[in-house]
Amino acid sequence: MRIAVFGATSDIAAACLRLWAARGDSLQLFSRNAGKQAQLATELRERWQCEISEYLFDADQPDSILAAAAILKERLQGDAGTVDLIFIAFGYLGNNEESLHNAAEASRITRVNYSATVDLLTALTPILEEQQSGQVVVISSVAGERGRGGLAVYGAAKAGVTAYCEGLRGWLYRFGVGVTIIKPGIIRTAMTDHLPASRLISSPQTIAPAIVRAIDRRKHKAYVPRFWWLIMAIVRMLPEWIMKRIDR
Repeated sequence: MRIAVFGATSDIAAACLRLWAARGDSLQLFSRNAGKQAQLATELRERWQCEISEYLFDADQPDSILAAAAILKERLQGDAGTVDLIFIAFGYLGNNEESLHNAAEASRITRVNYSATVDLLTALTPILEEQQSGQVVVISSVAGERGRGGLAVYGAAKAGVTAYCEGLRGWLYRFGVGVTIIKPGIIRTAMTDHLPASRLISSPQTIAPAIVRAIDRRKHKAYVPRFWWLIMAIVRMLPEWIMKRIDR
């Protein structure tokens, strides 16, 4: 497969990239950390001898989003090929308490988690329509299932991403393109290192095989680890008087 990964240096994306490299997929990496991306690409090339391209991309910069889409389109036209999978794994947790008092922080959380995803996929949708094949995969979050005081802005952004991807799925279906929404629970990444230890916390290496399986099966939605489906089913049924007392 030819896979374009946006947010390639995120912990979840890197874990998935190692699985794709091991099976010989062609990888196009987009991220804002050039040094970290080069290190990851070197590891993948040396270990699995896979085909890799690297590009700079910053989800916090609108011009960078448009430039990345143009690069991907130019690359596909030059190679006379198609992109089989667009994997969106960037995100920004931010400071949740600050986001309720600081408009700049709230704006950045919504911009990186929601607006950047919409802007990028809006720019890439014509490519998918034209080739009439492929799959879009977006990392959302269980945080978007219900509004919570401690995750009000981040959760709203992820809820928006999920709703947008569901709508995009309905649109792209007529072009033979699938959309898969991945909903991780609490994952130990650079974004969540500050959280206390818990049995509910998983690692990127643990969930990556489940993500790849969900993509290969072209599922509409996948909770990872799977037990979060049950937890969220219970959360969705909780009355509001309980939800407003849950801080995180």
